[in-house]
Amino acid sequence: MELSSKSARVAMHASLVAMIAVPIMAVLWMTGSIGDEAEGYWWLFPALFPLAAGIAAFFSYQLIPEEQRPGWIGVLCMFVAIGSVYSTVTQLNAGGLSENSYGSNILVGLYHLGIGISFKGVVPLYGRIATFVWGIVMFLDGFVHIFFGTENGPEGINNGVLGGVEIAKTYDATLFPIGMIAAIVFFYTLQAGYRKVV
Repeated sequence: MELSSKSARVAMHASLVAMIAVPIMAVLWMTGSIGDEAEGYWWLFPALFPLAAGIAAFFSYQLIPEEQRPGWIGVLCMFVAIGSVYSTVTQLNAGGLSENSYGSNILVGLYHLGIGISFKGVVPLYGRIATFVWGIVMFLDGFVHIFFGTENGPEGINNGVLGGVEIAKTYDATLFPIGMIAAIVFFYTLQAGYRKVV
């Protein structure tokens, strides 16, 4: 199925919104405006972000020419879109970040790894590298927070500490910021791909 210009336009705008939302969320996270202990309505940014990202992801497999498009990639994109909507609804219902959404990060990570493989020849090399980096970070993010808790609430395996290191806190301070930079590049690349169709 070919990507229509109307669908590409919607996905292009969704990619732009997601690309702008990532640095805004990074600043809000670093200032403590969003997170486990945060107050106010800043949590709406990370709650609504998956919706824009899900729309962008849903159409992304159609950027790949049909002759080199794996059959499973469309199904993966559909599941990521559903998981993104689920994540948004869960966070809106919870009135903030929800621990139930960490499992969907594993699916998002698998999507990025799969689309990164399939984007060969479709996007520039730097876009594919960013896609792989963001995929690895999101895949790990799901497992880190499921098994070791969060930065403010270490729990799970050995109360979130291995070898004297708080795993979730260390992950959030090191790998996750690298992943957010990769996410900005990914959404920029995706938006540029959609713009070619529009």
